[in-house]
Amino acid sequence: MTREIEVTIFGVNAPAGGCGCGSGSNSACCGPAKSLKDEAADLEKVLQEKSGPGLRTKFVDVFSQEMSGFPEIGALLQEGKVRLPLVAINGQPRFHGGISRRMIAGAVEQLLKDVG
Repeated sequence: MTREIEVTIFGVNAPAGGCGCGSGSNSACCGPAKSLKDEAADLEKVLQEKSGPGLRTKFVDVFSQEMSGFPEIGALLQEGKVRLPLVAINGQPRFHGGISRRMIAGAVEQLLKDVG
């Protein structure tokens, strides 16, 4: 039995701040900063390679009208209980403050084991 798994990343569709390659005026080592939406697309590729076609990822900009479909997530954000980006798996908030491919892949893998 294959289970559908949806990973939803809530964030702001703007380039991430900084490239992390050091300070100073020499930014030749840096490429263009990726947006969270781009990172979500990269995550989808990685997760689908490991988990197959039953996995979907979705990016939701927290300033978009789409947030009206996620009242519980909106409440968490308004209360300041989580930091962006927020990652939900099958509608349940799981990780916040960053996108860890390893942690997200581990959670997805565990869900697949629980079903199988």
